[in-house]
Amino acid sequence: MLLPVVYASGEESATSRTDVVGQTLNRWVAERSAAGFQALRYENRDGGHSLLPPDTYRGLTYIQPTEDDKKAARDKGPAFAIRSEAVIGNCSMAGSADAVGSLARACLVDQQGQGFLFNQYLHNNLIIYPEHQDHDPGANGVGGGWGDLFPCNSPTVLVSQGSSSSDQPFVKAMLATAASFTPEMQQGLIRQHILIPTLQAIFRQSNKQVIAPEKYFTGKAHPPVFDGAQIDELKMITLAHTMSAQTVPPLAFFEVVSERSATPGVDFFESPRITDEKLGTSPVSIARIFRSSAEEYAITLNASRSVDTQKRPLKYRWELLQGDREVVSIEPKDEGRTATLRVPWHSPMISAAGIRSHRVDIGLFVSNGVTVSSPAIVSFYMLPNERRFFDAKGRLSEVCYEAANPEMGLPSDAEDLRWLAFIEAAGVVDDSLVFHSLSDAMSRKQRAAFSQAWMELAPTKRELDRLAADPASKGKADQQRATLGKAIATTLAIKASDEKQQSITLREAVEAIVGRVTDLADLFTADQQTLFSLAVKSPKASALADLRAECKRLADWGVLVEKDGVYKTAHSPARFTEADRYYLRQLHLTVLSQVLLPGLLERSPAPLFADPRLTTRKSWRDVYHYDAQGTRTGWDRFYQGKVLRFDAEGRLTSDDGKAAKVSYREDAGHLIFDLQGSKN
Repeated sequence: MLLPVVYASGEESATSRTDVVGQTLNRWVAERSAAGFQALRYENRDGGHSLLPPDTYRGLTYIQPTEDDKKAARDKGPAFAIRSEAVIGNCSMAGSADAVGSLARACLVDQQGQGFLFNQYLHNNLIIYPEHQDHDPGANGVGGGWGDLFPCNSPTVLVSQGSSSSDQPFVKAMLATAASFTPEMQQGLIRQHILIPTLQAIFRQSNKQVIAPEKYFTGKAHPPVFDGAQIDELKMITLAHTMSAQTVPPLAFFEVVSERSATPGVDFFESPRITDEKLGTSPVSIARIFRSSAEEYAITLNASRSVDTQKRPLKYRWELLQGDREVVSIEPKDEGRTATLRVPWHSPMISAAGIRSHRVDIGLFVSNGVTVSSPAIVSFYMLPNERRFFDAKGRLSEVCYEAANPEMGLPSDAEDLRWLAFIEAAGVVDDSLVFHSLSDAMSRKQRAAFSQAWMELAPTKRELDRLAADPASKGKADQQRATLGKAIATTLAIKASDEKQQSITLREAVEAIVGRVTDLADLFTADQQTLFSLAVKSPKASALADLRAECKRLADWGVLVEKDGVYKTAHSPARFTEADRYYLRQLHLTVLSQVLLPGLLERSPAPLFADPRLTTRKSWRDVYHYDAQGTRTGWDRFYQGKVLRFDAEGRLTSDDGKAAKVSYREDAGHLIFDLQGSKN
């Protein structure tokens, strides 16, 4: 039941905020053109850890947990019940990325969780969560973070970039916007259960990155995680205050008409708890995991149930928010009321926020001719621990189920002293393996530039080392460190021509040079004994173990062949496939980060993390084969040093032509396969 609107008197203020938003809101409420906070509720679900100060918005009711809720621990964590009032709240809690992760991700990896978020969306409830470690540069927790771990993108939730208290700017902005509607508009939105969709549309259209109306239909306006610095709160409250019945955004809804199906044990391999590719389905968000060995995911959607409060005719628009425009196909029909989406598997991509992501997002927008809805979003998630390869005809040729970390591990800050490790290695001419490896990958002008840079920076570095060795000189050492950092940044901005006579900065050159070194066919095999010896002396204690583990993995998979402790590639460089080059590139990244350039590259040599709630680890690679007509006939599985052949039905075959059915099960977090009816 809605509470009657109580207007603030001219002597009272709606907010203690003194900024332009606060002043504007106070003026509107005083003149009775804005509804204020009396019909709104605020809920904090982190025990007051990130609490909206009680005097921020006057008239706002704070929901207090009952003693029973406290005893049952229902007062903390993600919301567990739909409240009948209009509620905007926050919960600044999260687990580590490789465990629970953010509370938003915990909801999104589960069909029931996604259903609950949708119910909140259409019942005037919104809880804001921080991403914590789920949306940051890096991989496996090294280099800053874990990348983008969100398996889908949904308009039903709002996630802030950062950790504790990063949610507060969004809480303040959403509450202020909800209070800025006229009294009649606020009550109407609440009564029709469309307050949150309307706030989401206002919030996204007001994002500072939406510098032109057309930008609203891009990924910059609809990331899975929002940066508080991009909030334009004044624009938000202004749009809300001036909203009339004619400018209320419509609601974009869709439903699945048809989609591909996949058979466990044939098209994909998971534990019995996972039977299909569906992660979540609601009228505003559809989430699919790209598990199947099919080349593309095809799904047809119908948007006819989208609605406008004034019952005006709608226009439909489908847009790719994240993904490769060259390969994703969006085929609208019936003036956009239906659309068939065709999404091929994607390798890791860089999102609009500059973070490595594994997800394709497609948005449906509907317009009533005056204003545009918040999007309904379809997401296709590529499991991070899978890497796929295709032949010249576009057919799947191989799947690696323990994809390596693609991050080089270069410093993100130009003043990071780690850059010195490269400048010294590239600038000091000697007979070391690292110098010769780098030298061959540099242009003559770049070699000269790095040599000159080291000559200029070395005295400052030596003085820093002297000061750092004296505890009494800590203050001077800190000053010297800052001076050296600024000098490094200046050096990295210097331009020098590369081998193609293109002028690039030395910072850009470092990344290009490291990339070329990793592409060398024989970086490891030509000097492996030297590399093993250097690994023993590496400042990284795990270097030798990391190098040996990578070699064993590739030997188990048939990429390397080991005899008497010496490794060689299974194929000659002339016969390398794209997959061969990929595996060697990952081996070489381990060589560079752990042995040759341990002072520069900080990366995890472990396979890329994938949420165990979504998949089970598989320690093998499958190489597919086809007959003369192009029909897939099965695959070879490289597993624990063996090559096992499967037919097109997923049966394990033997040399005598017999085929046996296989079952899959989970064992200590790994996927195991047995002949059906037996366990090894």
